[in-house]
Amino acid sequence: MKQDEAYEAQQGDILSLVYGSDFCYEVTFDEEPAGSIKAKRPSEDELLSDTQKRSKSEEDKWVALEKGNCYVFTSKGVDARDKIASYDMDGTLIKTVSGNVFPKNVDDWQLNYEKIPRKLKSLHENGFKIVIYTNQAGIESGKSSIDDIKRKISMIQQRLEVPLQAFVATSSSMFRKPRTKMWETLEEKFNDGVTVDRNQSFYVGDAAGRPENKFMKKKKDHSCADRLYALNLGLSFYTPEEHFLNTKDASKHWNKPAFNPTSISDDINLIEPSGAKLISEEQEMVLMVGFPGSGKSFFSHEYFKKEGYEVINRDTLNSQSKCVAAIEAAVTKKK
Repeated sequence: MKQDEAYEAQQGDILSLVYGSDFCYEVTFDEEPAGSIKAKRPSEDELLSDTQKRSKSEEDKWVALEKGNCYVFTSKGVDARDKIASYDMDGTLIKTVSGNVFPKNVDDWQLNYEKIPRKLKSLHENGFKIVIYTNQAGIESGKSSIDDIKRKISMIQQRLEVPLQAFVATSSSMFRKPRTKMWETLEEKFNDGVTVDRNQSFYVGDAAGRPENKFMKKKKDHSCADRLYALNLGLSFYTPEEHFLNTKDASKHWNKPAFNPTSISDDINLIEPSGAKLISEEQEMVLMVGFPGSGKSFFSHEYFKKEGYEVINRDTLNSQSKCVAAIEAAVTKKK
């Protein structure tokens, strides 16, 4: 329905409160209009979406989220649990048969360790839900397809012989690790309303930021995204060697990012240091970047224009060419 337009509802119409979502209701009448098709009023259980029903999944199912930025696989037999045993996929649960870093094709994979199925079955029997979180940037770049990844994950699940869910981030969106949206989506929409206990849950991944070990002939990790993913979520983190082989892996020996936001204390003095100047004594150009309505224009007028800066934006000049001309004129005048 469009704004300011009326519509006469008919028996059996579907009303979607949020366009394109699963929040749908069927229109029914206490007294049915003459000649209408008899429709059964849905029960409370029928009004719940599949992800809200606390029962085991009856079949393998894929769901696309946010225009394909993330795909979620739920295998047959998955049920909601408060403890999550979660894993990266490539380099953790599986590795290539060819020995290449990246697989040659969808069939170029094998289990990283033979004991993995036994380990996962034991965890599942002890009340853990098995979940895979994987970044698949090759889909966005065109090097692989979502159909290939779907087939691969289905084959992996069959080889592991344990019910599991898999979250696949296909682009550089908020779903991509170490961002936390894949995990939060599980908690909010794919665990049947059961609250996840992060203190009892954990994450295993090979991207742990470990340096090269020449003695063990091991190359450095390609990144620390998996370890940061666990840190961002407050989860216990283990490398594949620690988790599956029970080897010791000193977590202090990893290449930490230069800046760790969690190290900033809440009571730290964040006031500008004395002597800091917002306004430059020399000619400069300040480029404001941000979402619409984020405050760029307000900040520019409040702090720069009052100090004599020339404020240039397309909202007032209407075209890119006029903006460029205004910039060139301001630069020439030493503004």
